[in-house]
Amino acid sequence: MKRFLLTLAGAVFAAAATLLLLVNCTSKPPEILQLFHKVTLIEDLEQNRSYFALSLFVHATDADGFGDLEEIYLISDAKELFWKIGSDSWVESGSDDQTWIGSNGIRMPDGSPLPEGEYRVLLKDVGGDSDERTIYIPRMPDRASRLIPKVQIKEGEIRITGAAESYTLWISKPNGQFVRTWPLEGGSLSVQEIMKQDSSLRAGFAVTVYAEFPDGKLGVRTGPYTIKP
Repeated sequence: MKRFLLTLAGAVFAAAATLLLLVNCTSKPPEILQLFHKVTLIEDLEQNRSYFALSLFVHATDADGFGDLEEIYLISDAKELFWKIGSDSWVESGSDDQTWIGSNGIRMPDGSPLPEGEYRVLLKDVGGDSDERTIYIPRMPDRASRLIPKVQIKEGEIRITGAAESYTLWISKPNGQFVRTWPLEGGSLSVQEIMKQDSSLRAGFAVTVYAEFPDGKLGVRTGPYTIKP
């Protein structure tokens, strides 16, 4: 009888230890802290086409470590659409204490606007645990292409006309390496003024023009425009 009780006690102890081990090894789900999303109408001069793209970025945490995050999904249940952004393809931005992960290239195959409506943003980790938030993508303005600014490179100046109150220039080297942004309140900027800020641009550079409208529903982008002094 004594031997039986010892055996039973041992089995109970082993089961309890196994259960405790399983509890301790159970992964913890990720948590979405913040979301950012913006629709942009892009006039891509290199591809000679225009299309709508959604930027979607997630600021998240995971008790098992940032490296445990694996996939972001954007899902429209009403339209039966979904996009997957894997850890091998997403973009990371921000600082060490606030890293954002996501993509600037979510779009429909034909370049049309994403359908208006509610979308689920699902963040999964390697263990299959997940967290979810909801975003709303509005209907894009009719004839949105009229909002793309007109850009001229003439007589040593970059001249911009359009419906926006201000513009941001994205300046890069001819090889595509990003250099800086340049806010522009007026309608023109001297090429020489840009070159003074970085001597490496004296051999030439490229400019992409971005504008955002006050309602926050849409950004527009055109470029790149190559400038050779």
